[in-house]
Amino acid sequence: MVIKSLQAGRGIAALAVAVYHTYLILYQKTGVPQFSGVAQFGYLGVPFFFVLSGFIIALAHHRDIGQPAALRDYAFKRFVRVYPLYWFFSIFYVGAAAMGLGDPDFSWAPAHLVEDVLLVHFTPDFASPPLKVAWTLFFEIQFYFFFALAILSARLAWVAAAAWFVGLLFIPVTNRWLENFLSYWNLAFLCGIAAYVLFRRLPARWWWVFVVAAILCLAICFAQFSPLELRGRRNIGIVPVSIGFGALMLGLALFEKERNVHYGRVIMLLGDGSYALYLVHSAVISVAVALYVKLHFTRMIPPSIAFFVILAVAVIGGIVAHLVVERPFMAWVRRNRRRGRQSEGAPASSLGSA
Repeated sequence: MVIKSLQAGRGIAALAVAVYHTYLILYQKTGVPQFSGVAQFGYLGVPFFFVLSGFIIALAHHRDIGQPAALRDYAFKRFVRVYPLYWFFSIFYVGAAAMGLGDPDFSWAPAHLVEDVLLVHFTPDFASPPLKVAWTLFFEIQFYFFFALAILSARLAWVAAAAWFVGLLFIPVTNRWLENFLSYWNLAFLCGIAAYVLFRRLPARWWWVFVVAAILCLAICFAQFSPLELRGRRNIGIVPVSIGFGALMLGLALFEKERNVHYGRVIMLLGDGSYALYLVHSAVISVAVALYVKLHFTRMIPPSIAFFVILAVAVIGGIVAHLVVERPFMAWVRRNRRRGRQSEGAPASSLGSA
């Protein structure tokens, strides 16, 4: 089941993050902030992605909860959706850094590199990954492990969730690992799961209630918190924002329950290619800004115009990565998966798109 409104939202969120990083990197290199009042809020594409992930994983795998036999299929789908593309683009980044290109600021320590490959933190004070945007994938994989517990045993998942909430309230944060594990970001995934549970139970006619509630909640958050207060692993502003996004997704999904909605090809392409766009846009922006400064284009093109040019280049780069790398790879995986199932005498099934 594909909910077009959420797929379109995925594309808008990826574009919002690209807007934020265009603002940030251009500001760092030129010292001139462009459209900061709006661009800084593009960071909120991150909690939107987390909430959406909770919703989509629940949608795709709710029947697997309490079914340990489904764990293998779940793990395979999650693995092929996240790791191969991440490894592919990370290799290029690390290779460029090894040749002395760019400004690498990641750790070459073996333990940290293993963490970066696995997307799992096990050192108390870990370093940033080579592909900077991949910090969110550590949270994603952490959530996947939690949902795997629910597949093994729903009761085990409830116990783990209760223990996590107790830790959130009472365990002091003394290192970066605890800061990640007890981060409020993790609540965004739970907001997505809650939105899906309500989606299954509520009538479609209530869609407008949640859309209005989401707009009010997010408007209050934007008025109450500065962009900086909506960032960080332990900033409380993340919680109401996640609730607002959860309500918005619920409203849009309910609206689509009994209605056939249409979005333009461009926005749906952005949604389809959002993961590739998310992985590559920051590197593309960095290269484009470096060229803009080093080749002295600052004398000919004002930063306000350069902002949109660089953003467009980053988005196009992400879509090209999707069409040339991600889409063919996922099609190849599906074909081989289907052949494997047919050879085993089992019905073919498609991979999830979360």
